[in-house]
Amino acid sequence: MDPKTSLPQLADHTLFGGLGESCRQQLLERLERREIDAGEIVYREGDIARELYIVESGRLEVFKPSVSVDLVMFEIGSGEFFGDLSFIDMQPRSMTVRAGAPCVLWRLDYCVLREVYQADIRSYTLLIMNIAREISRRLRRSDENRIPADGDRR
Repeated sequence: MDPKTSLPQLADHTLFGGLGESCRQQLLERLERREIDAGEIVYREGDIARELYIVESGRLEVFKPSVSVDLVMFEIGSGEFFGDLSFIDMQPRSMTVRAGAPCVLWRLDYCVLREVYQADIRSYTLLIMNIAREISRRLRRSDENRIPADGDRR
């Protein structure tokens, strides 16, 4: 199967919501497909952030590495994207991401977003807003799952 056949489904991804057809097509043409084996590290805490990823299939674990036991913070699955936080704050990766199962990922390099910024500020703003919405959803989900000090879930 030609890897590019997955691109039409990606055109409707939330990351690209609200973008004009020409910008969306430009972004889709610049995505790079990666196949990841179970257990493979996508990136490590402290790495320089140069890309974000869209998950076509599979499951990934986002964790804080430890000498004794890795603390899995959350999992990412098909249809989600990750690696976006560093695009907002321009800091090194804050966690490590490892494939929990074989995965197909689509990689979007930061330089592509910079090109969009230079060519079409409206589309760039929409992309950043889409990323910010996803970060907000993750924070809200985290708040819902937090256990208060007295041990009772809210």
